[in-house]
Amino acid sequence: MADMGFVVGIVAIVFGAGLVRHYITLKHQQGGMSDDDAKRFRDLEDRVRTLEKIVTDQGYEVRRAFDELERGGDQR
Repeated sequence: MADMGFVVGIVAIVFGAGLVRHYITLKHQQGGMSDDDAKRFRDLEDRVRTLEKIVTDQGYEVRRAFDELERGGDQR
């Protein structure tokens, strides 16, 4: 069951990144972005990349498995 949370997290990140990219594309087609919007987009994109690295890192999976063992066994 814990694996379902992992999958949902990845899907949410990918879906969110797609929505942001689509929004920025539409904004750009309507006359461009302001410098502030462009900076906010770059910052958001960096944050999404960082989250993707954390969630897809095998070390994350190992830490999660250890946490489950500390709580009293495999919760699957």
